[in-house]
Amino acid sequence: MKTKKQIKIEKGFSLLEVIIALFILSIGIVGMLTLISMSIKDSAEARDSIVASQLAQEGIELIRNKRDSNILSGASDVFEDIDVDNDCLVDIESGIVCNKSDFRLNYVDVDGVITFLHSNGTATKFNRKMVIARTSGQLSVRSLVYWGSVVPLANGSNCNNLNQCIYAESMLTDWSS
Repeated sequence: MKTKKQIKIEKGFSLLEVIIALFILSIGIVGMLTLISMSIKDSAEARDSIVASQLAQEGIELIRNKRDSNILSGASDVFEDIDVDNDCLVDIESGIVCNKSDFRLNYVDVDGVITFLHSNGTATKFNRKMVIARTSGQLSVRSLVYWGSVVPLANGSNCNNLNQCIYAESMLTDWSS
């Protein structure tokens, strides 16, 4: 007596199951790509904020350096050659220049050392405006760095990350006497 061999039929995935799996996979990939692009955007914004805060601090330090140089040179007024104004710029090359309207910073790369200047170089997106006021033996210095469309107020009240603006502020005293 002959027996019939039973043939096993293996079932595969149906077309509907494949379509559903591909749909779920594509949602995961789109979500991952969205997170990656948001992460890159946030990293760029963080980089800009860090660069701006360093440029703001550099502005304060350049004014402080001028005061200290005046003290070392024996100037009668430690704040000599430091104009008091809301619209000043400062850099290593130009020094302190007031009554300006263009505060764009440029960068110059000399043998791998990058210097930010107002006068020449490759334009950046950053602007640095200095606000200097003198009060009874002190100098109030505010360095506003902005890279967006909002120009900051002299007191820095509208300076925040949303407006793409950062500022540093310092009181410099006449400690020579």
